[in-house]
Amino acid sequence: MKLKNIVFTILLLLTILSTNNVHAALNHYESSVQSIQTQIYIPIVATLFDAINGNPVNAIAPQYVTILQQYDNWILIPTWIGEKWINTAARLPHNAQIIALTFDDGPSRHTDRLLDALYERGVPATFFVLGSRVERYPDTARRIVAEGHEIGNHTFGHPFLTRLCADSIYNELIWTSNTIYHTTGVRPSLMRPPYGAHNQTVRNVAAELGYPVIMWSVDTRDWERRNVNAIMSHIVRPNGTLRVRHGHNILMHDIHSTTVDAAIVMVDLLLSHGFTFVTVSELLEHRVGEPIAGQVYN
Repeated sequence: MKLKNIVFTILLLLTILSTNNVHAALNHYESSVQSIQTQIYIPIVATLFDAINGNPVNAIAPQYVTILQQYDNWILIPTWIGEKWINTAARLPHNAQIIALTFDDGPSRHTDRLLDALYERGVPATFFVLGSRVERYPDTARRIVAEGHEIGNHTFGHPFLTRLCADSIYNELIWTSNTIYHTTGVRPSLMRPPYGAHNQTVRNVAAELGYPVIMWSVDTRDWERRNVNAIMSHIVRPNGTLRVRHGHNILMHDIHSTTVDAAIVMVDLLLSHGFTFVTVSELLEHRVGEPIAGQVYN
C-alpha cells in the first residue's frame, strides 16, 4: 500500500507539471500507469525535472531508459546524478524528428572542442574513427565513448577498400577494431568505408565481421570548402528552408576547425527546428529494426 501511495504521489506531480490539473490524476490514476520497468528507446534529448521537488536537473536524458511510470506524455525515469540515482521526470515530444550526426577520419586536435559543444547541448554523435588516429589521440577516443557517443570503424589507414583484396580489407578492419577495443574498451559494431567506396568484396568482408555498411544521406562536403557558410549551404537552401529531413544521416569530418564551427551552428539550428539527434545505431533501430551485416544503409 505504501508503494502505491508513492506511485500516486509521483503521478500527481507529473500531472501538475504537464497539465496543472490535480483532478486528472485522481480520475485516471489506475488507467494511466503504464510500462512498469519497461526498457524502451526514446528519441529525445529532454529537459529533466526532479520527481520530488519539480526542479530542473542538470543532467542529460539517456537515450535508452527504463520507464518506471508514465502519465499522459510525461515519463518517470531513473537518472544518474553525481554519485547516486534519482527519479526524474521528462516530457515526451509529439512527432519527434530524429537525425544522426556523423564524423569521419578523426579523432584529431579539433575533436575535443567538438565534444565540448556536443556535451553542452546534450547531443550524441557517431564517430567513424581511423585506427591510426585512435593511436595518436587515445584520450580523445576514450572521451568519445565515455560521453555516450557511438564509435565506428573507418579502417586503420583510410585506403580505397575497393582496390584491396579480401584479406587486406579484413586486416584493415580487424586492426582498427582491436585498436579501438584496446584503447576504449568497446568494439565498434558499424563500419563506414573510406570515400564511401564499397563493392561486393567489401560487403562480404563486412558481413563476415558482423558490420552493417553505413553511408550517409547528406554530405556537407566540409573537406572541400572549409567555410562555415559553404558547409551550411548543404543544410539550408538559399530560401531558408532545410535540406535535411527526419531520418537523415549527416556526414562531416572532425579533422577541420571549420567543421567544428559549422557543426555547432548546424546543431543549434536543427535543435531550434525540433530535431533530436541520435546515434546511427539508434537511427537504424528506428528505421529498420535490427540492421543486417553486409547490408548498405544511407
